[in-house]
Amino acid sequence: MYLRCLTGDQSKEWVKWIPWIKYSYNTSYQSSIKTTPFNVVYGQSPPNLLSYVLHTTAVDAVDKALVERDALLQTVKQRLVEAQHRMKRVYDLRHRYEEFELGDWVYLRLQPYRQLSIKIRKNQKLSPKCYGPYKVIQKINTVAYKLELPSDSRVHPVFHISLLKKRVGSDVVVQSSPPCYAVGDPSIAPQAILERKTHKDQCEVLVHWKGFSVADATWENLQELKVRYPHFTLEDKDILGGEELSRS
Repeated sequence: MYLRCLTGDQSKEWVKWIPWIKYSYNTSYQSSIKTTPFNVVYGQSPPNLLSYVLHTTAVDAVDKALVERDALLQTVKQRLVEAQHRMKRVYDLRHRYEEFELGDWVYLRLQPYRQLSIKIRKNQKLSPKCYGPYKVIQKINTVAYKLELPSDSRVHPVFHISLLKKRVGSDVVVQSSPPCYAVGDPSIAPQAILERKTHKDQCEVLVHWKGFSVADATWENLQELKVRYPHFTLEDKDILGGEELSRS
């Protein structure tokens, strides 16, 4: 990341700046370790680099090198701050900082393909995205909460905060709970693998679910799929022709 921040407009000069980039990294405060890498290795704070005063050395080459050093370090610091701000904005877009208290009412977002006890409707894309509201009865930690679900619900009552949304106001229409499979009913099962891809070093497959159209296919983690459906095995077939899931 440091090289990328610096060499955007100086791509041909990156080699000579590596020592200063390493110094900038090793003397910068790291939030993960609550100190600088230099302090971890040597047990003391890094020495301060004094800014160079122009023309205080009689050697022109040294004068030029020190001027370039100061300009480079300033550029590195500025661009690192910009990169950190960009990463923070991206992170904040997908994360929210919110906490619920006991007694709060929240809406619950369920994924029928994840909760196998929930029946999947034929027109799943038109089904409600959230159900409830339900009452928060226990705070497991800042990101996990236990809800008071209906007595006939077969869904585990503890949910991540990303699946919850606080109810606003009192005049809210209650969305009925999703229908569940009765004990002994067959749950949804995969029929075929339509496609395969690698995402963040994890293999994902596009699953065509039995009894539903190809348009309702969903991307699933391959290892999780094998755990959730131990009675099905992947046949070794050409992915372009579709990989069938057959009973073992």
